[in-house]
Amino acid sequence: MLRGRVVSFVTLILAGFAVFFVLVYRVPQGSEARLLYDLAFGLLAMSGAPTAVALGSYAAQVLRVGRLSRWTASLAAVAAGAHVALLVSFLVPHGFFSLEGAGIFAILATLFVWIAGTSIALLSAHPRGSIDLEDDVATQLV
Repeated sequence: MLRGRVVSFVTLILAGFAVFFVLVYRVPQGSEARLLYDLAFGLLAMSGAPTAVALGSYAAQVLRVGRLSRWTASLAAVAAGAHVALLVSFLVPHGFFSLEGAGIFAILATLFVWIAGTSIALLSAHPRGSIDLEDDVATQLV
């Protein structure tokens, strides 16, 4: 079930970038360019829902189990809330929260802040060479 969600999330993201690359590759006429632009950023905005679910799930898991630093769960919760707000961009025609506004980039930045913070937490939790792969949770899942 989780694999299906991950595949859906990745497909949605890649579809948005594919439309953007078509827009950059071949300069279309005005109305076509506007349609491609709206489609690319619309798909990007739609990715807010599965991203919010994934980040919220991470936050809940860390808070429940506590194997990673709890501050990473706080970062994930903030980013999840921001990605729910990303869906508002479909309702706002102009301004910060619209598809052409800066809000879409600011909200996406919260995901990258969470990725960077969690990466730092993972690196500092286990100094190089101190991980026993026999006891690692990831190897137990395989």
